[in-house]
Amino acid sequence: MSKLPLPTHNFIVEIASKSVPFSKIQSIEIGVETEPLIEGGENRFVYSLYKESNQEKILTMERNVASDDTSIKSLRVGTVFDQMHIFVLDQHRRRRKKYEARFVILKKRSLSGLDAMNGDVLVENLEFVYREMTEVPS
Repeated sequence: MSKLPLPTHNFIVEIASKSVPFSKIQSIEIGVETEPLIEGGENRFVYSLYKESNQEKILTMERNVASDDTSIKSLRVGTVFDQMHIFVLDQHRRRRKKYEARFVILKKRSLSGLDAMNGDVLVENLEFVYREMTEVPS
């Protein structure tokens, strides 16, 4: 049985007119919160109503700090953005999927631990809070 190569993906994020590559993106979630409504009398059906979210939606991204890309260094914690686009690229760098986050705030920036004994790559983590995420048709 021959083994097919696994697809590799790259991610490009466009924010504040800058395109920034990331090695890892977590918590892309598309959904709404609902509340069940059970009426008296007709109990065969449970209706669901939209409700306001009471939890933060956090998008976490990781990137190699050693890269020559300086476009993200100007982004400051607490900055509010109208939107952010996340592009999933295939191995030929063609765009395969696009996600749009709206009402985005850069919440936190942090660095991975520094350990000269292991020679690990220094990774920067960025946490964004967003209100709404949608998948945009290609």
